[in-house]
Amino acid sequence: MTEGALLGKLLLFTLPIIGSNVLQALFNTVDMIVVGKFEGDIALGAVGTTGSLISLITSIFVGLSLGAGVCVSVALGARKERDVSEFVHTGIALALVSGVLVGVVGALLAPVFLSWMNVEGALLEMATAYVRVYFIGAPFITLYNFGFAIMRSLGDTRRPLLYIIVAGVANAGFNLFFVAVCGIGVVGVALGTVVSYLISSTCVVVSLCRYQNACRLSLRRLHLSLRHLAEICRIGIPAGVRGALFGISNTMLQASVNSLGDIATAGNAAGANIENYLYFSVSAYSATAAAFIGQNYGAGKHRRIRRVLGICLLLTALTGMAVGWGFLLGRHALLSLYLDVGSPAMEIGAARMISTFTLYFLEGVYETLGGALQGIKVTFLPTVATILCICVFRLLWIFTVFPLPSMHTIGGLYLCYPISWALNILFLLGMILYYYPRLCPREPLPTAE
Repeated sequence: MTEGALLGKLLLFTLPIIGSNVLQALFNTVDMIVVGKFEGDIALGAVGTTGSLISLITSIFVGLSLGAGVCVSVALGARKERDVSEFVHTGIALALVSGVLVGVVGALLAPVFLSWMNVEGALLEMATAYVRVYFIGAPFITLYNFGFAIMRSLGDTRRPLLYIIVAGVANAGFNLFFVAVCGIGVVGVALGTVVSYLISSTCVVVSLCRYQNACRLSLRRLHLSLRHLAEICRIGIPAGVRGALFGISNTMLQASVNSLGDIATAGNAAGANIENYLYFSVSAYSATAAAFIGQNYGAGKHRRIRRVLGICLLLTALTGMAVGWGFLLGRHALLSLYLDVGSPAMEIGAARMISTFTLYFLEGVYETLGGALQGIKVTFLPTVATILCICVFRLLWIFTVFPLPSMHTIGGLYLCYPISWALNILFLLGMILYYYPRLCPREPLPTAE
């Protein structure tokens, strides 16, 4: 990451991340398609409406995994092999502890959170069953995310992609078996997801144990080093809080959608699931920026940091435009995978896609700027920006603009997305302009001997 041409390396590093993320999103898509076709729109809405809640509960631990990855990247760049090993073992131990914690919290509080989101009746019963079974697999999910973050910091993104492909095939097979053969509906698709994450997390742990470098994992050495745990938390908790704030605002948006009725809930769920693929395509460059910038920051190669950021911003914007606009052109064909052609729910899903996908490349720019700041260990102020531009702004939109008669539609509700992204980009650009000259001063140009 600290030597040689950048464009090819950045693409080769990022494409497997996109593939891995998209395949993880495919788990939920397969869940929704299977229950939608075999169990109907209510079951589809039940699975789809849980997405924002699951994201809210797991986001803090996903942030911690990102923190572990950045710490490993910086230590690798600085060639501090002892610290690298300590971060690896502390990170994996933290994954196991946090996975159990998030599983218990998610299972116990699921019905309370779902009722706050205006989920009622049969929808509430199905959604609660899905979430409770899903969170049985929380330790496997956190273990995979932490392991992937560590492998990514070393530059290894291809093997996790292969593992998630195997897990994805298993997920589809188990879903069909549990739903079509066993007839256990939403519980069956949740079980299929749990088994698939068990497979992928096992593969990641085995790979870490086979490394022949400082990132090698020894299960007997798992422990929580307080100094290294504190550093992971210092970087990871603000990132997790940012994710949780997204979750809070998205949960409030989901509650607003649920207030429009079951048809709106089903259509929105389909549109949101398609959006996951677009999000994971553009947000992958954030992880790339954090890993590459982290290693070069540790190595003191500040000129290279600026080049990494510029290329990642260009690539994420181009990806957002290509994928987002492509999805818009094929929106009815994509929605037909989930919903009956010509149904009112399809029009709801299409309206959401039009409101958000047109300028979705702004989401990628925002994410990449956040990853760049994370790579140089600046995490607190980006969290403040998220509070103001995402959480506060979207909540104000829900309570002031959305109730207006002309805006009380799915399109009017989700118009707040591109506006909030643009506001956040302005804040983060200001932070980049402030911190980079101070933490990454320009290196003198090399002179000929």
